[in-house]
Amino acid sequence: MNFKKLNLILLLVLLSPLAWADKVLLSKEFKYKGYGLHFDTNNNGQPDLEEYYSLSDVLLGKEFDNNEDGKPNKTIDYFKIRNVIIYTIDTNNDESTDEIIFELGDRAYHLIDQNNDNSYDEFRIYSDPKGRNTLIYSEDIAFPKDNDGTIYFVIDFLKYAEEKAHQNMDAALRRFYKKELEHWNVVTLAKYRELETLFQEAKRTKKWELLLDKTREYLSYPSNTFIPITIELKTHEEMGGALGRTGYASILQFCPEDFTTLQDWLSTADHELMHFVQGYRAFLMMKTNLVMTWNEFLELKKIILLTTTMEQAEEILKNLSEDKKRAYLALNYILTEQNYKLLCEMEAYFSTAWRFETYFTEFNEEELEQFSSTQYIEALAHLTLWSNMNGKCAEFFRHSLHDIVELLQSMKRNSPEEFEDLTRVVNQEAERLKQLYHIKTPSEAQPK
Repeated sequence: MNFKKLNLILLLVLLSPLAWADKVLLSKEFKYKGYGLHFDTNNNGQPDLEEYYSLSDVLLGKEFDNNEDGKPNKTIDYFKIRNVIIYTIDTNNDESTDEIIFELGDRAYHLIDQNNDNSYDEFRIYSDPKGRNTLIYSEDIAFPKDNDGTIYFVIDFLKYAEEKAHQNMDAALRRFYKKELEHWNVVTLAKYRELETLFQEAKRTKKWELLLDKTREYLSYPSNTFIPITIELKTHEEMGGALGRTGYASILQFCPEDFTTLQDWLSTADHELMHFVQGYRAFLMMKTNLVMTWNEFLELKKIILLTTTMEQAEEILKNLSEDKKRAYLALNYILTEQNYKLLCEMEAYFSTAWRFETYFTEFNEEELEQFSSTQYIEALAHLTLWSNMNGKCAEFFRHSLHDIVELLQSMKRNSPEEFEDLTRVVNQEAERLKQLYHIKTPSEAQPK
């Protein structure tokens, strides 16, 4: 008996994540296309690593906070559709990138800022990206850091370097940079060309399901098995000017004739797929998954939508358990309430804007104009209040707020007066959150 107990204790120790794992999971946070996992890698109880996954558990990025000051020192972004992995590194904790690395096929492109002057001073190319042990080329440069987090930064630099070599009449160096640019395009466009073929096939056959499935895979959205989506083809008149539209959390509507290029399709698909993810994310955040499946919710919603009177709908709800009834009503409310819709549009537009380099298309500002900046902020605050993520509301609001304000600023859609009003609304909503959840700022939390 004692021997059995000893074996059991040894087994528990061996399986314990605290004893053997190189990182300990501290918390999980749903956001954007999926969720973030916060880890402690040095067993001091503080988060120093966040891994960001899609809802279908595809790794999309990592953030490392080596000095635990709440700001990442190193980030990794995986751009599956372009076969590119981007590393951004802040070596001296000044919140400015000191080195950025682009891993691409059998190449690793490094741009390094040696003196913190907001421009890169050295360019290197390595073969064997993982080992970084074979230097192919190195050159001293002076290249600004504008847009250095996008996958087109290397393209911009290679074009610039080729033109500079041409001006300096260095034919050999020009050929070298031209060859590297061709290498970049061959690798990054491989997946894009596959989608282009499927896009032309869909246009010809009027069958879009395979293209949608591949688009979901390349943009790291869950598969149809995970979040079922039915395609409904519409006429241009039926769409009323919209390129895409979601219905009942399970239907994607669009007019095929409105997509003249693959870029049009990808940007619209990215935007609309984000809405399906938002619905499923709300389903998880509200813990509806504890009492019913996503498919059960969708089927119930379809049945209730077929009723013609409130009495008929209530009769269907009477046949549910109290838990399922409450879960359905709460989730249905948050997925249809206007403030949630406003937030979903803001978040989807931000996601599409951040990823626009994926499909060579400019961000469409006109559609965003349908709502004011203050409406977006108010919607953001409302959802923050509803989600009540275990006391993390202020943090969620702060991160999301930073994103939307940055986007609005980059679009230059606000005059100084409008931006002052926007700031007022931001402060007002932040204060309301603070009071409602009794949240203390870091300075207020300090012991006196």
